[in-house]
Amino acid sequence: MTENTIPPGQEGAYGLRIGDEDLTFTHHQINDPIITIEQILGLANARLKDEFDIYEFRHDGTFTRLDPASMVDLRQEGIESFLVFRTDRAFRLMIDDERYDWGVRRISGKALREIAHISPEMELWEALREQPDRKIHDTDLVDLNHPGTEKFYSRARTWKLKIRQNIYEFAASCITARQALDAAGFDLQKGWDLVLVSKSGRREIKIDDKIDLSEPGIEKLRVKPSVVNNGESQLGPRRDFSLLERDEDFLKNLGLNWRTVIDDKKRWLLIDGYELPKGLSASSITLALLIPAKYPSTQIDMFYCSPSLTLADGKGIAKTQTTESIEGITFQRWSRHRKGDSVWQPESDCVETHLELVEECIGREVNA
Repeated sequence: MTENTIPPGQEGAYGLRIGDEDLTFTHHQINDPIITIEQILGLANARLKDEFDIYEFRHDGTFTRLDPASMVDLRQEGIESFLVFRTDRAFRLMIDDERYDWGVRRISGKALREIAHISPEMELWEALREQPDRKIHDTDLVDLNHPGTEKFYSRARTWKLKIRQNIYEFAASCITARQALDAAGFDLQKGWDLVLVSKSGRREIKIDDKIDLSEPGIEKLRVKPSVVNNGESQLGPRRDFSLLERDEDFLKNLGLNWRTVIDDKKRWLLIDGYELPKGLSASSITLALLIPAKYPSTQIDMFYCSPSLTLADGKGIAKTQTTESIEGITFQRWSRHRKGDSVWQPESDCVETHLELVEECIGREVNA
């Protein structure tokens, strides 16, 4: 953020925005670098005698009431926006079971923190009645004009890591892979091959390597048992046809047990031991993708599961009633199709991106 700069062709003018309680802003230019509260009220078509309050609203969420006798220097960093409210009512709110009164309809996350003295190390959440609670950031503005008292609470910050389709929370932003496996219930006496997947890419890690959970998004830890080679010859996995090189590299890097099968002239990619989130009738399946002969020009569509899945309580899942036989084994077809922004792009879409779609579709059924 820089100082309030002079727009081209507006030498000597300073820009500011004035908003009302509905956050409807109007833009203004003024020649004076230092202005009075009365000037701001005049731009807002309000008058002091009508009992208005003015709040300075900065980009970092700072929400400060201005005294009627104060002066504002528009040359200061971040001084650009003001909110003008009537002062004829008060709004009640609760933060960590303590009651507070606030003079205007909206309040920023940073203002909530300041009035309740909540430290930056804590998260701030709004307790909602008929939907999941909402995390409040410093720059968020919360509307207090709802029936009843708005309630907020603070809690210790946590960081998330996805391990085998389930999400685990940790109190520290940097943990070891050993701590992650222990939290997920893995036997630490056994050997495990680990692949960490994050926004910055994927890499193999060791059990005592550190995992930085502060990166944007939720990181994923892929886990498979280490294979001990005792020197005996073993048959390689079945490959009735080849995938794209990038597909095979992706599957190899994730340590997935996969094979390609041609059955009744259909080309199938089968992934054994594909792990599922909690809330379904099985913890893992054989996942099948039908690979078109002209892939990737022709898209991969839908996916298939064996055994067939229901929710853990026995309820069926929509659009999964059709089955397909692959070498005599029944697979349940999940009729899920790309549309809108997710339409297939032959230049970029592949097995990896379709597996992301599979993961999203399955997770949506159990809110994972």
